[in-house]
Amino acid sequence: MNILFVCTGNICRSPAGEAVLRRMADAAGLGDAVTIESCGTHAYHIGQPPDARARRAGERRGYDFAGQRARQVSISDFDRFDLILAMAAGISTGCGGRPRPGAATGSAGFSISRRIPGGATCPIPTMAARRTTIWRST
Repeated sequence: MNILFVCTGNICRSPAGEAVLRRMADAAGLGDAVTIESCGTHAYHIGQPPDARARRAGERRGYDFAGQRARQVSISDFDRFDLILAMAAGISTGCGGRPRPGAATGSAGFSISRRIPGGATCPIPTMAARRTTIWRST
């Protein structure tokens, strides 16, 4: 299975999702059977590593960000990935298309949110919206 996390700049939310899922897949013995990547809808940070605050917070929790570099989503991603998870509302408009037929997406098109009991959702906040506290609260 090929899984892609997408956020705006590919330096905080999507790299964190990639690191968390990669560790979970490795722990379950699925590391070789699953391809996990992340990207952004915008070209703001292409080639840069994840944000230092995100890395520090993740590494304190045992997540590995080694080798991650920001890249922009491409049309070929819709053919390569079975599951595309957008880390914020509105990401689908920046993705430039729809997933291939039969591909899975997050629960609301391209949007994925934290689930709250009762079926409500809470959008995953951005670094800009919550500054450094995002990594303490999630």
